[in-house]
Amino acid sequence: MIEKIARDVSDKLNVTPSRDFDGMEGLEAHLREMESLLDLDYVGVKMVGISGPAGIGKSTIARALHCRLSKRFQLTCFVDNLRESYPTGLDEYGLKLHLQNQFLSKILNQNGMHICHLGVIEERLCKLRVLIILDDVNNIKQLEPLANDTSWFGPEIGL
Repeated sequence: MIEKIARDVSDKLNVTPSRDFDGMEGLEAHLREMESLLDLDYVGVKMVGISGPAGIGKSTIARALHCRLSKRFQLTCFVDNLRESYPTGLDEYGLKLHLQNQFLSKILNQNGMHICHLGVIEERLCKLRVLIILDDVNNIKQLEPLANDTSWFGPEIGL
């Protein structure tokens, strides 16, 4: 418990602006468009998707957006390569449980977390302002266990 509090305080104090995306031509216009779609002043749940062919910069836009907006939210999570987090050999329930467990471990920064039912996302996040970015989604079944219902999340969310 003390380690988690210390880590949270350290994370909040050591915030330095990212320069990873400086000089990327055209990125700012895409970020402004995404911010407009998210309407960050809106008190409610928002879900926005970016689609298009491979290699056009969707992941770069998503990463830059996460970097820019994360300080406005209580919890944030960038799940990259979701396509590769889709294990085979599990039944549908086991797959959903696996994806939710990975997601909650990441957003709550709790390694080794183990959940035993599919209602945990709603229980843990329903009152929090969260920013969740799911990258490289190629199957609706990947979204269902992570963002199936807007009631799972607090008053505001970006996705």
